[in-house]
Amino acid sequence: TRNSLMIYVCTRIFAACQLHPERLALSIPQMHGLHYQGEENVSYGELAERCAKMQHALKKLGLTTGDRVLILARPQVQTYVLMLALLSLGLVPVLIDRGMSRQRILASIRVSRAKIAIGEVAVLRLWWLFPPLWKLPRYALNGHANGVKDLRPLLSKIADTPECELLTPSAHGLITFTSGST
Repeated sequence: TRNSLMIYVCTRIFAACQLHPERLALSIPQMHGLHYQGEENVSYGELAERCAKMQHALKKLGLTTGDRVLILARPQVQTYVLMLALLSLGLVPVLIDRGMSRQRILASIRVSRAKIAIGEVAVLRLWWLFPPLWKLPRYALNGHANGVKDLRPLLSKIADTPECELLTPSAHGLITFTSGST
């Protein structure tokens, strides 16, 4: 089932973190416009530590198994850490294709039934333009803005090992809204 796959992915990644903490886990190209500016690299050991800290932060926010979390961020290391932490805790990441029309984005946020929005300051600082975001708590991975709290202070200084929540076969794993052309 879809949840068995999510748990399988999480346990396999966390097993690699234990067995090969020094090996490369993620390599994300850094682009500024059309200009390549190198890569952000993270080892499995660092990934496990960052994921455990993110799990701690998500629990501090009061999120529980099955809660939906709207992710408003570009692909970057911290986004992947967030996704892995959400999936491993049985939380449901909700992704929205930025290539959709404004009306589709608004409708997608409304029907997502997300409990919280987490993303980048650059995106979340525009929350007031999107009425469905008005009611949601908003946390940024990389700072704060008016109406957006900084998630970083909630990241634990002490990193435990990340955990994997076992889910029922009927639980949601991931929700994506797309334009259909991407």
